[in-house]
Amino acid sequence: MNLFILRILFIFTGILTPVFLVAQQDSGMSLLGDEPVERIKVENAFKTTRVINLQSLELTDAGVMDMKINHRFGAVGLGSYEAFGLDNASVRIGAEYGIIPNLVFNLGRSSLGRMVDAGLKYRIMHQTNDNSRPFTALLYGGAARTSLTMMGSEYVYTAQLIAGRKETVRFSWLVAPSVISGKAGQVIAVGVGFREKITPRTTLNAEYIPVLSRPDGRGNSGFYNSFSVGADVETGGHVFQLFFTNSAGMAEPQFIAQTNGSWMSRGFRFGFNISRVFTVVDPGKFR
Repeated sequence: MNLFILRILFIFTGILTPVFLVAQQDSGMSLLGDEPVERIKVENAFKTTRVINLQSLELTDAGVMDMKINHRFGAVGLGSYEAFGLDNASVRIGAEYGIIPNLVFNLGRSSLGRMVDAGLKYRIMHQTNDNSRPFTALLYGGAARTSLTMMGSEYVYTAQLIAGRKETVRFSWLVAPSVISGKAGQVIAVGVGFREKITPRTTLNAEYIPVLSRPDGRGNSGFYNSFSVGADVETGGHVFQLFFTNSAGMAEPQFIAQTNGSWMSRGFRFGFNISRVFTVVDPGKFR
């Protein structure tokens, strides 16, 4: 990770530190000051570790493997000859494993760009019900390699700070300042994601990732900001995510830096993610 990325993370850490300090002043007492409030970690802000494309506030438990199948059809604007995108598809198959509590490793392979991606996701703070820790914060660092040219380099790196909060039983949000770095330069973006619970097993999700700058200040250079909207459906040990997105890629360098579909010109596509967890090591052994 280069000096620029470290500076970005330092800036956001500096912004968040005063909030952490204020939160820590909360002694855990009630408003009347006489009854302690039991401190409990707030869980299930999102149903899975992704909002749609973006990393969510969730982590795979230590000792648990989360298998991922991600699928994107072609753009609806391809028309009836291409079955409105159904004749074209890209796939990513990957997995996430909880190494220890609060630390997850992920690995995946995408057909688009023949890309292999890997990363580490670490939770630095977990929201609690007494607001002594008012939100959840995580760091994500990833690397990807493609056999096709991307930003002038075969290797591209991702750094993200992910912070958000479960406001109510129904509603959660997050913000994710992101830097995509390659030899040709850096792309800076800030993603936002939302979840609204509809039923105990169904949620509506949306995310938007505006790009703030590209190498040499060239604006979006023919690319578009990623926007996705859809629903999560939980069935037993599976979570199905069904959505529409203008991003064909499923790794961070692709959907953050190289979304080439426009919603206005029917460049969006239907996609789905499938998540299935398997216990490899009893999570109780890590407590």
